[in-house]
Amino acid sequence: MSEKYSTPILSPTYPKPPYHYKDAKVFLALFYPPEGVVEKIIPKPLRPSQMPLAGLLFGEMPCVEAGKFMEAGLLVQCMYDDPDSGEENVGVYFSHNYVDTDVALAAGREIWDTHANLQISKWSGMATR
Repeated sequence: MSEKYSTPILSPTYPKPPYHYKDAKVFLALFYPPEGVVEKIIPKPLRPSQMPLAGLLFGEMPCVEAGKFMEAGLLVQCMYDDPDSGEENVGVYFSHNYVDTDVALAAGREIWDTHANLQISKWSGMATR
């Protein structure tokens, strides 16, 4: 990663990676999506896997460097061709991503290229308010 990882350079929006998460609480519910749904969610050149699988993620992410944030999202298993070898590989596409802080939003969009959206929510264990 270059030294210029975030703008403005003299006062970056988020700290420089790597990030460390201590005592993160994550709930991941895996499910088989209805037939035909995955094709509508994943962008080309990604393709549905032979056994479509998806997951709903909810997490409390206490990041040492960037502070605590809440995250929720939809992950979809997919296939893609490795550009170097041409081999078919299995991957995961993060189709919907919601966070509750500006720092998590900016880092998600700029570093990991997620389609992050700012959504204010509170999560206490398994209950939401």
